[in-house]
Amino acid sequence: MAYTTARERAVSYLLSLADPDDAGRIEQRIGLAPQNAVEHGLETEAVRRTWSGARHLPVAVLHWVMQQDDPELNVLVCRHPSADNAIRRQILRGVPCAPESKRSVLRVSPQLNHGSEEAPLPGRFHELGVIGTLRAAHTRGAGRSAASMVLDRHDWAAVTRADLDHALPGYARWALAVRHDCPPELRRQFGTHAKFHNRVRAAGAFDSPEQFALEHAPAVDVLAVLSLGHRLFPQRLADASDALRPLVRENLAGHTEAWAVLAQLVEEFQGGVEELVITAGAIA
Repeated sequence: MAYTTARERAVSYLLSLADPDDAGRIEQRIGLAPQNAVEHGLETEAVRRTWSGARHLPVAVLHWVMQQDDPELNVLVCRHPSADNAIRRQILRGVPCAPESKRSVLRVSPQLNHGSEEAPLPGRFHELGVIGTLRAAHTRGAGRSAASMVLDRHDWAAVTRADLDHALPGYARWALAVRHDCPPELRRQFGTHAKFHNRVRAAGAFDSPEQFALEHAPAVDVLAVLSLGHRLFPQRLADASDALRPLVRENLAGHTEAWAVLAQLVEEFQGGVEELVITAGAIA
């Protein structure tokens, strides 16, 4: 069988960070079926169902999938309810997202060639260009619309220079700061205050998988998303796993009762992953 519930996927992912020698004993104690013989097709379908069932995904997670530059994975991203106009515009225009990509354009899946249209261009965009449209944004909606036209690393470099020369309007800065692909150094240029940092994270924009793993909540949602990483964003999953592995091994290790407590808590627990793991270990 393939794990399909958020609880199963969450616990299974954390268990993958524990000592492999303890896995079988812990699985038996908490009633989790071994996952080492799942057929590829069944697991792939379970991943797709879990992805589609996650109605509110942080934009950072969508970005990590886009960084695979896989046209078929981009179909999943483009059709997800959490995808905004900027994400859809990039995918429909074939903008590569992989770090240091040498491609100029990415193939767009035929599944998106029919019935998938971009959002309308911002007013006067052709006259003002990207920077001019951002500078003309004096409402929240105008800011979001203008920010959706920043498409690739060249646009981001131009935005960074323009904001250094003369700060962009606040609405444009905020819309850019919560973009899925806003460079971390530009976010810091926009603001370093703790309140700004917290608002950006609350909007689902994370600088790294480690931040998502340690700062987002509730834990079951974070872990269920990370459990999809081996299929959807393997290159970024390792960073999140490396951040959580010491936490798991220090607080849970091979302690079967601690794992049993965690399995009972995970679905209803409202805190983050770090708090969940420490709490389970303390209770046991």
